[in-house]
Order: sequence, then C-alpha cells, then structure tokens
Amino acid sequence: MQESKSGFLGMPTIAQLCKSVREELARAADEDTRVKLARLIPGAIALGVPVPRLRELAASLATQHAGLSLGDLCDVMDGLCDGRCREEILVGTFVLGRREKLLPSIAWNRIDNWVDALDNWETCDQIASNVIGFVVGAHLEQVDQLVQWTKSENLWRRRCALATASALNQKGRVFPRESFRVCLPLMNDPEPMVRKAVAWVIREASKKDEAAAFEFLSRHGHKAHPRVLREACEKLSAEHRAALAK
Repeated sequence: MQESKSGFLGMPTIAQLCKSVREELARAADEDTRVKLARLIPGAIALGVPVPRLRELAASLATQHAGLSLGDLCDVMDGLCDGRCREEILVGTFVLGRREKLLPSIAWNRIDNWVDALDNWETCDQIASNVIGFVVGAHLEQVDQLVQWTKSENLWRRRCALATASALNQKGRVFPRESFRVCLPLMNDPEPMVRKAVAWVIREASKKDEAAAFEFLSRHGHKAHPRVLREACEKLSAEHRAALAK
C-alpha cells in the first residue's frame, strides 16, 4: 500500500479510500431501494443503499483506518463529494460524525465546498446535523456565515443554513436566538423545502425556550408564509398559539 497523505505507513491513500468506499457501495446497491429513494428524495443521485447500511460502512471504515487524522477524513469527504452521489456524501458525513469532539476544528472553507455538492434534503440535513451543527455550536460567530447562505440562489444552501440552525437547539445545544437570525430572511421563501425548514427550526427552538420562540413569532410571524406560522407553532402552549392567532 502507498503511504497516505497523513504519513501513516501501510495505510491507503485518500484516492484509494474513496475508491474502496465506491466499490463497497456498488456491492451494497439495490435497484428496488434506488427506485424508492427516487420517489422519497427527488433529484438525488442515488445508488440505492439504505441509511443503516451506510452507517455500517462508515463504522467499518472508521474502525479499519482509526489512524487517519481529521484532516485525512476531510480529504476523503472532499473526494466523496466530487461525484455528488447521495451514498458517497452520506458515508463521508457519517465517518466525520464519529469524530464529533474534533469537528469544531474543521475550516469553514471545507464545509462551504461540501455544501456545494448538496442536491437534496437528506444529504443537506444529515451533514448539518452530524457535522456543521457541531462546528457552528462551538463557534457562534459562524452564524454570520449561515446568514450569508440564506442569500444564496441555491435552495439547498439555504436549506442547509436552516438545518444547521435547527441543530443549534439539539444534542445539548441551546441557542434559540442565534437560530432565529437564520430564520428571519427566509420566513416567506419561495421554495417549500426551505419554508418547511424554517418551521422546523422554530419548533426545535421552542422545545428549549418557548418564551423566546413566542417572542420571535410575535414580532416576525406576520412575515411568514401561513404554513410556516402554523407548523412553527405546533410545540407552543395553547395559550401562546391562541395569542398568535389573534
């Protein structure tokens, strides 16, 4: 075996690792699953491998190559994003997610490039939950970057900004006001996939701080698409829902 970029003798190169992942995915692919995914995740370039199997492959790769640095794994993710394939991106995402304590050290330009490869809600939401949320949660100044994403013409970049904002109120994190900054520019976005995510963010925040969610909706709910407002209120108390309905 050639020496890896990280310098570990006997370990594969980044290109070899990516090739190995693609070969495993090809063996695991199933046509019936691919057809189902085409209906569930329109627009995705999918081979037909279900998420549990992708997690198994990610765990196997992480165990077999435990000596790889976070930088090496980011290089692998770069390679797996090149083809914009659902399964490849998810395997890379799940491998990175196993190093959650190290994720805050990932450079933002890496993340920005990965987001360019997204073309469906599943890969978008998974990378936000498993990777980007940990980075932004540790460096709240990066919320400014998410706000910049809300201005993108790429709907998946806007969706990823919101999915990351949702993650700011998950897994022990409690940052409702930061997440609302990301929601505000997208309250009446023309894309249903984006509007749905706005409501998701507000619901997640309301579980952690209902008063903050109610205050946000009281001030800005009039800007929201009616469906956003209806779905965003689902976790609020009956009293708060009634007050917003007036």
